[in-house]
Amino acid sequence: MLHEPPLYYQLKIRFLVSQRKCQAGLQAAVRLGITRLSLEVDASLVKDAIKTDDYRLASIGGIVTEIKHIISAELSTCLVSVCKCDCNKVAHSLAALGCNLPSGCYRGSSHAGGLGDQ
Repeated sequence: MLHEPPLYYQLKIRFLVSQRKCQAGLQAAVRLGITRLSLEVDASLVKDAIKTDDYRLASIGGIVTEIKHIISAELSTCLVSVCKCDCNKVAHSLAALGCNLPSGCYRGSSHAGGLGDQ
């Protein structure tokens, strides 16, 4: 019989998943040539990890360091803010869709105007 992990480990896993999603989103933005970004995370701990050095020596410090490197090396502007999950359902749906696409697959507009030309 499987037992649910203690609350501490559940929170640690959620925090790690949030960090991985943030990292994947940043990498996708860079691949698309985006240099100015408003990064909305759904946990203040994730924002704190990105904006401070408090998590540098933590077990997830490597992911945080990679995220900070992407921000500093690839983006000219990056604003980080907290947006609760309830307010971010569209972004979560798009992220879920993107996770199910084959690697390297991008269905963007075939012309530079994008959605504004419709």
